Amino acid sequence: MSTDNNSTQALVVAVGQLRLVNYIRAASLALLAYDISIMFGLEFQYIWRAKWSLPKLLYLLARYYAFIFLALEFSVNTHLDLPLNVNIMKFLFYLTTGNWLTQFQFCQAYLGFYTIASIVAGTIVNAILTLRLNALYGNKKIVLIWLLAILIFDFIAELTISIVIAIHIQKTTYVVPLGIPLTGCFASAPTILTLIAWVPRLVASTIFFLMTLFKMFTSLANTQQTTLQSLRLQTKFSPLFVCFYTDGAIYYVVIASMVLVCAVTAVTLDGPLVIVATPALHAGYSLAVSRLIINLRCTALGQNASATWAETVSFQVLEPSNSSDSIGILLETLYYGHNDT
Repeated sequence: MSTDNNSTQALVVAVGQLRLVNYIRAASLALLAYDISIMFGLEFQYIWRAKWSLPKLLYLLARYYAFIFLALEFSVNTHLDLPLNVNIMKFLFYLTTGNWLTQFQFCQAYLGFYTIASIVAGTIVNAILTLRLNALYGNKKIVLIWLLAILIFDFIAELTISIVIAIHIQKTTYVVPLGIPLTGCFASAPTILTLIAWVPRLVASTIFFLMTLFKMFTSLANTQQTTLQSLRLQTKFSPLFVCFYTDGAIYYVVIASMVLVCAVTAVTLDGPLVIVATPALHAGYSLAVSRLIINLRCTALGQNASATWAETVSFQVLEPSNSSDSIGILLETLYYGHNDT
């Protein structure tokens, strides 16, 4: 009797945890859908109407990959009988192997995909930050090499760890017996590796943020009016200067905090709650990248109505003016212009 009671209690706890995680998935997906809808007007004006380029492609991937990823995650994790709800994947599997996909095989494939695909959004956003920083430092070759080294190291480290975790998950995947109200796919991942997987992303984000701060203070130091008083008066700074650095700082604080939460939950919690914060992180990437780019473009047009498309996210950074009447830097890109020809 005691064993049955313990099993029932464990099941109730697991169902409650899974329900909470699904609520967060639904909330993250709904928030992202709402944000995309309210920002689409500006996005169409500054992004979609622009000529195609690598920066534009990176923006669109960062913006919409998270939405598709969250939609797939939510769909899989809210169904009891997965094979009946993944007919397209079953058919593709049949065309490839000649066999129909079982629920167990689907869960193995999905969990492997989820583990590796979860690093993509962060890598895309880091690539955009690489372009921003490279331009901020004057498109110097040595800086570009350094930034690319960080980006590549971060991606390879995360990918390697994710593959190791995915292999472990393939061996521990299990299917919930019929009659038990648990939705989605289940497996166990090594706790230490899961924690380590978050480290490269946090390190890369921190380096990018410190490089941004360093450039800001060195730019200010090169002016004739770098005083404590001038630092407190935003009115003495170029609006683009303020926009560029404040958006970068907000992005770092928000994303770094969420990455830390993801790392902590991976170690301190168990069951479905291990990934309770990751849906919010993916939504955060999409929200952040839209602000990083669209806010700067709006500000650029506010200062220069004739601004045209130069290179998406590739800033032409001019050193601060030596004039005693102004402090700041001029950024003239991110030209998702209206009148590209």
